[in-house]
Amino acid sequence: MAKVYQLPIPVPGTVDVFPAQKYAIFGDDLAAVTTAGYLNDASLDTFPVSQNDIISAFYSYDINTGSGSYALFTVSISNLGVITLSAWANPGEVQLPTVLGDFAVFADASGTIKSIPKASATEASNAVTASGQAGVITTSALTTAAAGSYAITWTNALISATSVIQLTLMGGTNTVKSIQFQAVPGAGSATLTIYNVGSAEALDGSVVLAYTVL
Repeated sequence: MAKVYQLPIPVPGTVDVFPAQKYAIFGDDLAAVTTAGYLNDASLDTFPVSQNDIISAFYSYDINTGSGSYALFTVSISNLGVITLSAWANPGEVQLPTVLGDFAVFADASGTIKSIPKASATEASNAVTASGQAGVITTSALTTAAAGSYAITWTNALISATSVIQLTLMGGTNTVKSIQFQAVPGAGSATLTIYNVGSAEALDGSVVLAYTVL
């Protein structure tokens, strides 16, 4: 049985106004309130609900504490008379319900928000697997001579040929600072090359690189 503590009654001063504005109090949560047929379980003889009504309502209302969550609802009625309420939101507003610890979802279809998968790994024998959009790659101890280079096959399922890869030197045991690096993306992998651009000293240790794949 629907916990409708106050039926959708007209807001004072809005009688015969289209679309009609009404007010209600629901004891059920948002999922229940927006279930098709929820209001059909309530007696609407005194204050009937019409297509395109706008209902201001508290849901998950606790009659003991007098508290609940507020939302606006639009109304749709099927050919069979099934009433469905839909929580309304302006573009750019957070869509309800929100979940503690999760990202908020906005009423804007132009993009999405998602968690960035991270993966870190250590290279060995010119190969490394780190399938993340961000992470850290640590090389083996390098001894690359001056003017030489060290190529690494980097396997990453999130890399495509059109990916943008950003690399940042974070450190390592190598003390020779005359290094440069680049990553050439491919389908599911990239060629990561570390260059010793110095004129005399060979590299003498590991290199730690942070990466971001866009």
